Amino acid sequence: MGLFKKQQSSDDDVAPDDPEAMIKLGGLAYEAGDKDAARNWYQQAADLGSADAMDHLGDFALYVNDTAAAREWFGKAAALGHAGAMVGLGVRFESEEADFDKAREWYLKALEHGDTTGLYKLGYLADKLGDVDAARSWWGQLADLGAATGMLHLGDLAKEAGDMDGARSWWQKAADTSDAYDGAYDAMENLADLAYDAGDKKAYRAWLEKAGRWPPPMGMSGIDMEAILSGDEGAWQNMLECNAERGSSDAMWALVESALDEGDVEAACSWLRQGADDGCAGAMTKLGGLAEQAGDRDAARAWWEQAAKHDDPTAMALLGVLAKEAGDLDAARAWYEQAAKLDQPDAMFNLGVLAHEEGDLNGARAWLEQAATLDDPDAMNRLGALAKEAGDLDAARAWWEKAATLDQTQAMYNLGVLAYEAGDLDAARAWWEKAATLDDPDAMTNLGRLAYEAGDLDAERAWYEQAATLDHPDAMFNLGGLAKEAGDMDAARAWYEQAATLDHPGAMVLLGVLAEKAGDLDAARAWGEQAANLGDPGAMILLGVLAEDAGDLDGARAWLEQAAALDQPDAMNSLGLLAQQAGDLDAARAWYEQAATLDQPEAMNNLGVLAQQAGDLDAARAWWEQAATLGDEDAASNLAELDASSNECG
Repeated sequence: MGLFKKQQSSDDDVAPDDPEAMIKLGGLAYEAGDKDAARNWYQQAADLGSADAMDHLGDFALYVNDTAAAREWFGKAAALGHAGAMVGLGVRFESEEADFDKAREWYLKALEHGDTTGLYKLGYLADKLGDVDAARSWWGQLADLGAATGMLHLGDLAKEAGDMDGARSWWQKAADTSDAYDGAYDAMENLADLAYDAGDKKAYRAWLEKAGRWPPPMGMSGIDMEAILSGDEGAWQNMLECNAERGSSDAMWALVESALDEGDVEAACSWLRQGADDGCAGAMTKLGGLAEQAGDRDAARAWWEQAAKHDDPTAMALLGVLAKEAGDLDAARAWYEQAAKLDQPDAMFNLGVLAHEEGDLNGARAWLEQAATLDDPDAMNRLGALAKEAGDLDAARAWWEKAATLDQTQAMYNLGVLAYEAGDLDAARAWWEKAATLDDPDAMTNLGRLAYEAGDLDAERAWYEQAATLDHPDAMFNLGGLAKEAGDMDAARAWYEQAATLDHPGAMVLLGVLAEKAGDLDAARAWGEQAANLGDPGAMILLGVLAEDAGDLDGARAWLEQAAALDQPDAMNSLGLLAQQAGDLDAARAWYEQAATLDQPEAMNNLGVLAQQAGDLDAARAWWEQAATLGDEDAASNLAELDASSNECG
């Protein structure tokens, strides 16, 4: 790609068959801000078969986001052997279609034609796809050619592997090159970061000065360098403010982070607005995020739309989220797709979620896999869930283990569930403990249940209490149960009320039961209705009982039928009792039989009673035996009486 490299020419006239002169004039026009004239010169040169001009036109097309035209021009230039255009085609296949094989093919062709950018892109693609060895090989070849960019990325790989000495060595080599590209300067910044982390502010300043990124110039008023180097935070703040005023984005972001750490959102927004005025898309996106946190969705949308115009993919993804929340799936998809073209992993993840929700599992998997290649742990976790749904536990485990290396706590939780289901309690405990160290309340709650199974009441309570501090309603509900078992009803009620504020229907039902026992039927009914609105069948049964006690049999039947529709066997048994009391034995038998298929022992006992009343003692015995094996004492008593009666008759 030409990337609009600076052209110089002193020619006032150009021959009609001189494409090189036309390209120079195009460059001069571009520098002067006359893009139409520049494009015209490049078009004339391209019409004469100039591959360089075609490459420039491809860059122009990208500038106006005409990716189809860009691909066409790069293709024409590449067909004429232009290596830069071959790189451009590779980028198009990589970023727009995720066709990594095609992208690799074009990068290799560019390399064959002598463009070492191909080495960089091959390394980047390999790293993106998780092939660290291949990335190291490609960037190693680039480093052997003396390119700072290759050395920089070899240092990055070493850092990711925990080899800080290796990282420092590669970054030092990159910094020592005369390479004018950003690789050397980025390496210097990395070395500055290492010095800063080590508390060596003198080395920190020295590296940034070498990189040309230590702003204050000599003689700037108000900057006390000695105070800065001695660790004076006030002087450091003053320097950052001066640098930010001079347009340093690094200083602006440092001031924003400092203000937010101190809870001064107004100051953070002030610096961000300054950055936004300077065209910083990231500042616009951050302002949108702060507006959303303040509940101002309109302002958030406005900032994100501004950032999206500056090609900020994060803003595009966030606009997609807003569109989806508003129910506009087409707009959401459009925003996500724009962001995905710019390698925004959250957008790819959200496209995968959309596809999954629409039943397109192949599409979901494809988008999630793209996000996973960009190290998105949430995508990996979701891929694990898809694999488990498909019955492929090995694939599920592999995805979750990969996500767990990126500290995805839900993946750790899921690995614990897999281990638990396989009977490996030690492995389950290990995964849940790892997730718990990262403040995962689901894992803490399950560790409490493991402690319960082991009979360790103190550990059980401790885990639930940790989870409760993170607003986990199941943990609060379980703590209520422990208090109830200990006879502390005030504590039980307090825990249930906390869980109920987090929409825990089971807690609401028990609060209703407690209210009923205390004679407060209005409160009992209110709690039951809250839980029933959340679809809890136990609440529907409670409301049915309350209605029956109040003599409202139609109301009781209506609530119980709602619960029965949710496969609640106790509701079916109660409906059978209502039917039997009304003299409708066929309906009673039908309800009892439904409940019996769900192993409801009282219904089995009732079926035995009906059979006995009909004179079918064999059927009665069969039903009571089934119920007795499930622990129903009435059935066992009826069976004993039947046996005694049979013996007397005998």
